[in-house]
Order: sequence, then structure tokens, then C-alpha cells
Amino acid sequence: MKLLLINASPHGENSKTLLLARRFIRGLTQNPAIPLERDTFRSYHLQSMNIQECNACHCCWQDEENFTCRIQGDDMNEILSDYRRADLVVWSFPLMFYHFPAAMKRMQERLFVMLSPELVRNQAGYTVRPIGAKFFSSPNRREVFISTAAFPTVVHNYEGVQAVLRMLYEDRADEIFMPQSTLFNQPIMKRKIARYLDLVESAGAVYSMTNGIDARHRARLQELLLDEDFYIQESNRQNEKTVDSF
Repeated sequence: MKLLLINASPHGENSKTLLLARRFIRGLTQNPAIPLERDTFRSYHLQSMNIQECNACHCCWQDEENFTCRIQGDDMNEILSDYRRADLVVWSFPLMFYHFPAAMKRMQERLFVMLSPELVRNQAGYTVRPIGAKFFSSPNRREVFISTAAFPTVVHNYEGVQAVLRMLYEDRADEIFMPQSTLFNQPIMKRKIARYLDLVESAGAVYSMTNGIDARHRARLQELLLDEDFYIQESNRQNEKTVDSF
């Protein structure tokens, strides 16, 4: 099985979210149902790559075999090649302005090539561009989106991201969204973060390519680490220190 990690954090290797993603992948390596092949794990750090915005020229639709962009001449074709062939893609990103980081948004716009030119009605009756039948090598592939946010809750903050994932991947996308990340490295959170990382790894160890994250882990991963009001108070205090340090 081919695994691809896409790190979209502007902090690159120093990303807090990347710690979660790597623990999930460590769990996958212990999962007997996920036979990871030697030398088939690839990772990309988007912040250090040259990925231009989509020009909406539709030239990529003409390449029905390789699905490459012949216009931009950037790093996207290399990513596309691995993205198409991956059985499981793990995305790692912080929530920024209620959405994906800019580097991730640029990459997603360039994934326009995976959509069919033909408009069709889906089972729910909505008109969509389905993913092209030839684009992905594996018909049973899945995507896992792992994210952290400085907000105290997922509710009223991640709805925009969740809507995009439903429209693009329907039931083939899983999410691990951890709010309250402002205090990630603070002593008050040390034990809670350690337990949460263990839980993320455990979710990877029992992950299913058919059903994704199981219900028990999904419910536990959604539990708040701190009381919402207490987090707001401590987060504001920490942010004051950050501002004063400049």
C-alpha cells in the first residue's frame, strides 16, 4: 500500500500538527490491515515547494493519461504523480482564517485536473464534477485530514473545511481536528497532549481502508482537552505574552 503525507503548515518541520500526523502514521505501521510497502512512503512539505495558483486554462484536461500541467512548470506535477498513485493520503495543516493554509489551497486548486469535464447529478441530486475514472490508481483510496486550531472548539470553526471535504471526497475522507492548540507546548497541557498523541497513534493502529477511523476513536478524539472557558482565559494570557515578546 502506498502512503503519502502532505504537510501544509507554514512552520514546515516545526509544525505542531505534523507531530499528530506522524503519530497517526506510526500507528499505521503497527496496523496488520495496512500493509505498507517498502520505499512507498512519500512526504511533501508544501511551504518549501514551488506551487503556483491554477490559471483555470483547462489544458490539464487534454492529458488524459498523465494528468499533468504543461503551463506552470512548477513542482505540482511531481506531487500529482504521487497523489494519484497513493492508497492513503494524510494531510497535515493548521486551521487558518477558518480554512486551509494558502499553500494547501493552491495545491487543492491544482487538483482541478482530477475532476471530470462532465457535469453530472450525484445520488443526492446535486450537480457536481465527479472525480475522473482514470485519475486514481486505487479505487478504494482514502484521505485523512489532521488539523490543529487555536480556537477552543471544532464547532463553529471547521464547518467550511468539512463542507469542502464532503463535496470532494464524500465518505472517503476522515478527520482528526484538535482545537485548543495555543497551549500545545505549555506545561498545563503536557499530560493531556501526551495522552492525545497516544490516542492518535492508536487510531492509526486500527484504521480501516473500508470504514476509516472507528467510532470509539472518533468520539474520543472529539473530546475537548480543557474546559472551553478556562482555555479561552489561558489562551488570551498566552497570546498577550506572545504579542509583548515582539
